[in-house]
Amino acid sequence: MTEKKYMINDEELIYGLMTAEFSGTELPDGFFDRPYGGVILFAKNIGSPKQLKCLIADIKERAGRDILISVDQEGGSVTRVNFPDMTPLSGNMAIGMSGSERLAFLNGVICGSEIRDFGFNVDFAPCADINSNPDNPIIGVRSFGEDPDKVSCMTASFLKGLKAGGIIPCAKHFPGHGDTSFDSHLTMPVSHKTYGELEECELIPFVSAIRAGVPMIMTSHISFPSVDPSGLPATLSKDILTGILRNRLGFDGVIITDSMAMDGVRKKFGYGRACALALKAGADMLIACGSEDHRKEAFDEIKKAVDCGEIDRDALVRSFARIKSMLASVPEGIRAENPLAISEETARRAIEIRKNINGLFGRKFEKTLIICPEKFKLSPHSAPTENPYFADYMPYADKEFFDIDTGRRDAKAIFRKAEAADRIILIISLNGRLQGPQKDIADSLKPYAEKTAVISSHSPYIEKDLKWAAAYMNSFCGGRLSMKAAASASDGIL
Repeated sequence: MTEKKYMINDEELIYGLMTAEFSGTELPDGFFDRPYGGVILFAKNIGSPKQLKCLIADIKERAGRDILISVDQEGGSVTRVNFPDMTPLSGNMAIGMSGSERLAFLNGVICGSEIRDFGFNVDFAPCADINSNPDNPIIGVRSFGEDPDKVSCMTASFLKGLKAGGIIPCAKHFPGHGDTSFDSHLTMPVSHKTYGELEECELIPFVSAIRAGVPMIMTSHISFPSVDPSGLPATLSKDILTGILRNRLGFDGVIITDSMAMDGVRKKFGYGRACALALKAGADMLIACGSEDHRKEAFDEIKKAVDCGEIDRDALVRSFARIKSMLASVPEGIRAENPLAISEETARRAIEIRKNINGLFGRKFEKTLIICPEKFKLSPHSAPTENPYFADYMPYADKEFFDIDTGRRDAKAIFRKAEAADRIILIISLNGRLQGPQKDIADSLKPYAEKTAVISSHSPYIEKDLKWAAAYMNSFCGGRLSMKAAASASDGIL
């Protein structure tokens, strides 16, 4: 068996260590002329349930071998597969707020079994990041919370649920993306934490994930100069991937990179060279987003590094074998009973009323004005597409909407209705701290502070910026069930 694997040619080997993407809802002709080891699908590839099933069936047939068919399906704000008949999941921080490992496991089962129905075998979830920085622009509610022990327990339970649901889970973003104030999609964040400090916080959930049998861990494009003085981001750092993850923590599964098209690595090192450096550092697989030309550039750089002895070819063969072994161990999968009830319980238990001066939450008011986004964003980099839902669950209330990107609204109508209202409920939807157009809208309501209640549908950290408001609630998700729970709590129905 080992001898046969060592006879694999360079094209099969190197492309076999790449997970590739494409545009459109159909697989392009000739896509598998290169023997990719995996495919990642995004919202741009997903149209309808029937189309998605047909697309994945086509991928499997035209690949002609077992490959990773993956998606970022975390629940909550990162939900790529989002059809009306699927169970709406509230996401990690809502699960963390529920305080229930049982619910974490069952949310994982629901998430895993529902995407497995379409043909996926890998979910790049859960986030094992500890969101210890309130200004974090990219993790936020994708994390189970700020407490290392809670995040550790919830990470292990959720990934066990995914496995039980028939999906390969992937803990991310090693060694931790929670204590950053920059987005690695746009630049390379730097953390000055020492190894000892990481050991006391960021690494705890990853240790728990490894003990729970996680088969795959994703890297982060973050530099830790106190750990690796070269300043290389973790994805490209042998000290971090091999020295810490492999040798110190004893992880023997598949190490996969975050997208190599992200500016956190591509901008400084170049696409092809960054891919070669990642494999040299100890990564087994590359999320090779970008164009076919990008992946050809990566192939050429990796081949050159192998030919000159910079990269050990035998190490790449071992990586190839790890991936194949992982694919051969995909479980059959179970289903959760009453998934909607599980999701409703999660959303309900996550509701957190932090302040309630003048009793603005907990009873129905005759004249309630709701001011909320016309549409939510599912992620910081997506267009606003998601129904805000909250207003739907208070049909008796007056409503005014604003554009989440520009803050555009009918100011005259808002002020006229605010004067007449007994209660104003403002919905804020963002990551990190209160800023931009939504801050302007919030500030404009300060004259009505004594009757203004704020509900944050995502970030729990904006409370500090809204001390003037009489009441404040966190729902940790802007999805249908979370907004239903928030509306119920507002009127005292919960």
